Amino acid sequence: MRGRVLGGEGTVIQTPGGTQRPRLRPYSPGLVDRTWYGAGSRRSAHWAGKQGLSLLCGNIVAGEGTDDFSTAQRTLIREYRRLVGPDRPGRVAIGRVIVPFDTADAATRRRYGAYAAGRHKRTLKPQSEGRPCSSPTWWGHGRRSWGC
Repeated sequence: MRGRVLGGEGTVIQTPGGTQRPRLRPYSPGLVDRTWYGAGSRRSAHWAGKQGLSLLCGNIVAGEGTDDFSTAQRTLIREYRRLVGPDRPGRVAIGRVIVPFDTADAATRRRYGAYAAGRHKRTLKPQSEGRPCSSPTWWGHGRRSWGC
């Protein structure tokens, strides 16, 4: 993404135009500054930081060393920021499950509430061998405090 040749010193590809050193084309100046990398594990957050990409953390992360979603996500963000480098902005975005009720009728509010309640148990601890932790569901009216 930075316009550099891909692969080691001897890496070449054969094309109709002859032997060439591979690189990402077309080159787009500033592409690396506009790229967000979705990380759900320490390893992927580490990679994003080393590459200088922006970090996107979703509503599911690996529970590496913890059963708590917030602790796991905080660990990813700290790992990323430790490695991103002083010349990079270190941007982080997080995703959440948000279910607003503002314009919903009573039946829809009940359905949304049942969805959030059914999902809640899965947010309390990792759910399988890979130890994925899920964020809480935020639900309610925008004018009020959000319930989890």
